[in-house]
Amino acid sequence: MNNQKQQIIVQLFGKWYDLTEFSEYHPGGKEILEKLNGKDGTDSFYEVGHLSNHGVLQHLSRLPVIEKPKL
Repeated sequence: MNNQKQQIIVQLFGKWYDLTEFSEYHPGGKEILEKLNGKDGTDSFYEVGHLSNHGVLQHLSRLPVIEKPKL
């Protein structure tokens, strides 16, 4: 049995973020981030109003930024 978590990597504003650990705590549910895995989630970020939420932007600044993954 493999207990490894699926890595969740999403592009936001031109940067790639590893959201694997955060996905367990995402208020909208892990499934939302899984659907964006390997994709640019910037439009979705805008659509749900995250850009105007200072707390969300502050949290985003603390998440790991990685090099562009090989998709």
